[in-house]
Amino acid sequence: MRNTKIKFTLEKMLTERNMTQKELALKTGLRESTLSDMKRRNALNLSHVATICEALGVTDISEALELTYDK
Repeated sequence: MRNTKIKFTLEKMLTERNMTQKELALKTGLRESTLSDMKRRNALNLSHVATICEALGVTDISEALELTYDK
């Protein structure tokens, strides 16, 4: 059986929108440290993911989450 991982593509979404983590923190009300943890450790809190997606105008969750498989 393969090991499946879910990656939160926060860095990619911010880059595509030319937005900083600080700007996203201000827009969402989430702390910068929370966003940093989500980006670095891929620590997902689904309500935070939903808040971020709403703030970034993401309507397709596949833009925010990526599945990877280890062999």
